[in-house]
Amino acid sequence: MAERAVREFITQHYRHFNAAALIDAAEAYERHLAAGGRMFMTLAGAMSTAELGMSLAEMIRQEKVHAICCTGANLEEDLDHIEDGKKKWVKIVKDFYKPFHEKLSEASAVKGKVKPEDIATEETCEKCGKPMVIKWGRMGEFLACSGYPDCRNTMNFRREEGKIVPEKEEEVQVDEKCPECGAAMVMKRGRFGRFLACTRYPDCKGTRPVSIGVACPKGCGGQITERRSRRGRTFYGCSSYPNCDFVSWDRPRAEKCPLCGSLYLLDKYSKRDGPTVACPNRECGYRRTGDAPAAASTA
Repeated sequence: MAERAVREFITQHYRHFNAAALIDAAEAYERHLAAGGRMFMTLAGAMSTAELGMSLAEMIRQEKVHAICCTGANLEEDLDHIEDGKKKWVKIVKDFYKPFHEKLSEASAVKGKVKPEDIATEETCEKCGKPMVIKWGRMGEFLACSGYPDCRNTMNFRREEGKIVPEKEEEVQVDEKCPECGAAMVMKRGRFGRFLACTRYPDCKGTRPVSIGVACPKGCGGQITERRSRRGRTFYGCSSYPNCDFVSWDRPRAEKCPLCGSLYLLDKYSKRDGPTVACPNRECGYRRTGDAPAAASTA
């Protein structure tokens, strides 16, 4: 589906409905998610279906959904009857809670004991030759060697026309030496972003964070590196952590602010304004478009 297709469909076909409010809500959600927020969803009646759960599965895997609240198909009607005095609230609560408590007890009895079953694939492990299986982790699905723990090979994959297509992360040669043994290093990508690793792994486990070419603004002698949080969001921190606590959600650039003299500026992006460059000092207010030349401005 093309980007923004849903919004265009609503604009063109929901002219008799409050489409503007619906679009505003969708854009607000979009900005909220882009800023690292998560959704709290309430599903009512017929909407609380397995099909809707399947459509939300990818967002749940990416940890963009904080919680989902589902109501029964007739709950709204029961609440109306309570308000009108046609039904007693005690009976409504009892009828709901008894079966709910039974299901809750059943779930509590098996909590932590149920694990998703591995899904067999036709792919073979490039390290030991054993079959690869699909496993579930905190970040979603991934391919893993069925020979675990003897073989710990894993990789990402995508689905194309019902087939599993492995996505191998190519190692990039860099002009860096391992701080542990002096051997050459390569650039890899892990759970928390890019990093440099020793080519002698697993004999040598030397690693080093990848610098973005900006010195730490706190003057600690470290370099700013790109990292990923446990929720998968990119952020920037000092290579001297934990001795230095500099951190930023926006990418720093080695450029002084022309207004207040801040030692660095930030590359920002939003759906509304596009790419911009701004001063980290909120009292300063300096901001310009991302591709514009540096010039003093308070816009």
